[in-house]
Amino acid sequence: MKNRVMGPNYLSPKNMKIIRNYKNNPDAAKGGVVALGNFDGVHKGHVAVIRHAKEIAEKNGVPSGILTFEPH
Repeated sequence: MKNRVMGPNYLSPKNMKIIRNYKNNPDAAKGGVVALGNFDGVHKGHVAVIRHAKEIAEKNGVPSGILTFEPH
């Protein structure tokens, strides 16, 4: 696993697409790696989970995403 710091734009809204219903999941996102959690704020533990999911996705050439719950 690479030891790199997430830059300030890593979780930027311009890099995100919000999908509120799994039935509306775009084809481009299927087969990807998902970090699952109750992300009520992005602290060091959350960053580690998200980073690990992203690294697995990059290694396998698939998209990555985050699945959280509303309300927390």
